[in-house]
Amino acid sequence: HVVDFLLFYIGQYQWPAFNVADSAIVIGAGLLVFEILSTKSPAQEKSA
Repeated sequence: HVVDFLLFYIGQYQWPAFNVADSAIVIGAGLLVFEILSTKSPAQEKSA
């Protein structure tokens, strides 16, 4: 038995269900984009 979707309740409010694996992929892709955009290229480092 594998739990893949998580469903949370906060009082009467039901938080939207989400898939753990898909969430990890989206977070990883976002971190990769952040790393690419925040890292200086070698050409930028020479002129600094």
